[in-house]
Amino acid sequence: MKKKQVTFFIITLMTLNSIISQEITLHSTKYNVWIENATIILKTGKTLSGRFKLYLPPGNSAFSSNQSLAFKENRKSKKIKFKAKDIDRVSFVNSLSDTVVYNCVRVSNRKYLLLQNLIHDKCSLYASRSYVGNIPYYYYTIKEDDSIATIMNSNGPFRSFRKQSLSVFQSCKSLVELIKERKLREWDIIDVVRKYNNCEE
Repeated sequence: MKKKQVTFFIITLMTLNSIISQEITLHSTKYNVWIENATIILKTGKTLSGRFKLYLPPGNSAFSSNQSLAFKENRKSKKIKFKAKDIDRVSFVNSLSDTVVYNCVRVSNRKYLLLQNLIHDKCSLYASRSYVGNIPYYYYTIKEDDSIATIMNSNGPFRSFRKQSLSVFQSCKSLVELIKERKLREWDIIDVVRKYNNCEE
């Protein structure tokens, strides 16, 4: 690859990362770091208040293990670990006074992740930071009647944002045309999902 092509590729990735980061509610969450003053609602309906540590997702493979979370009522209390599939919702207020919400999302037959909720509607949108490859965030969508979320972008050519979007949003022809014409791209994912939810076709 020529030097100019490499430079263009790097600049494109940096721009994509910057644009997407501006769209996502900025928060202080870091994997493997304790977050204070959180509320955790389990699938059983039980509510816990205290601090939590979200462990790094185990990978993008459908065969990798489920994500987990550690909880403490306070700094001196004993740590309790929960699997993502046992949790309904995690919420806390970040340093910008914004409420950040994570939900348990089923991403394959056996795999569950705790993903940040960006849009909750007939088609909901979730995000997870990526620490592998050249993608800053993984995006997932799930419609009201679906039980498994669809990943909208990945490092592989078979699940590109464009290909996934043309399939997921095929019932909205006007939106499909915008995607086909490349007027809406991966960094427009929030706008894409909003347009789909407001589509009356």
